[in-house]
Amino acid sequence: MRDVSVVLEAVLVLDSRLEEVGLLAEHQRPDDAMRLDEKRMVLSQTARVATWHATSASPEEATPRMRRAVPSPVVAPVSLVSTPDDLAAAQQRLARFLRPLHASDAFYAGEPEITADSARQVTASQLYLCRAFAKVASQSAKAGKLAALFEERAEVLESLQPQISHLLDVSEVRDPNMRRYWQQSELTTAVARMEDQGVPIRLQPTQMVELAKATHEVTHNLGKALRRELLRTNSNLRDGNPRHADGPVRISRRSRLEATLTDLINMPAPKSPVAQFNNPLQRAALRQTLDMTPTAARPPSPFPAALSSYTQDAPVF
Repeated sequence: MRDVSVVLEAVLVLDSRLEEVGLLAEHQRPDDAMRLDEKRMVLSQTARVATWHATSASPEEATPRMRRAVPSPVVAPVSLVSTPDDLAAAQQRLARFLRPLHASDAFYAGEPEITADSARQVTASQLYLCRAFAKVASQSAKAGKLAALFEERAEVLESLQPQISHLLDVSEVRDPNMRRYWQQSELTTAVARMEDQGVPIRLQPTQMVELAKATHEVTHNLGKALRRELLRTNSNLRDGNPRHADGPVRISRRSRLEATLTDLINMPAPKSPVAQFNNPLQRAALRQTLDMTPTAARPPSPFPAALSSYTQDAPVF
């Protein structure tokens, strides 16, 4: 009700200005029972009363729904990244590919959750992406707080990377889900191409929030899949560090690698409401403009101050 009242008041002011210069459409309108001043008084007070009696702040947290492109059957199942707007959807698709299967799943046939090469590729690529996304978020005034989220994940991934450098597969098997490799390659190549070509990665605050949530899902599923594969009884992964005299060994619980993966899994998801990054600046500017715009075309005094930048005969609003 407050937004509707403010918009209607703005339309009344605009119509009065158009009517002054003879540009208002001469459609049939009933005779007004109230003058323009009275209409504005009613609408402005309606906005105030609506604010007083509000029972929920949910309208303040409303944001536009993210437009999701329907994947083409030609390029499915990998989500292509041609513009910065495609990054969140591609990260969400990668998170779905990294989601570990359970023994009760119909498609689970006992294969490894993730291979050593796939774990190293995703870890290194996500480290690169987190640093790139942190740089993008830090350049935004509204989404600057998300930079810390990407930086925290980059720190854990940087610590994880050398710990899995000597991982090897007991039996040479193909990754059970090669789509995660293709999707990660598409993401890394696209971001690197944008940086090399000087294409700025600019995202709306709502898009940055979606990207942060998708990145959290990717790192969470990566840590969960790798930890489950390392600790399961018939794990296909071993630590092949040359310091082990007896050859590759199993990764035990409470080891440094298991602790790092646990930290990656337990990292909190973005909880800040979207409204925090979507302040209603336009609404406040419109309300302030209306408050400083008198109804009369020629005010008797130079107040309000907004009139100082206009000539006496120029429209104020």
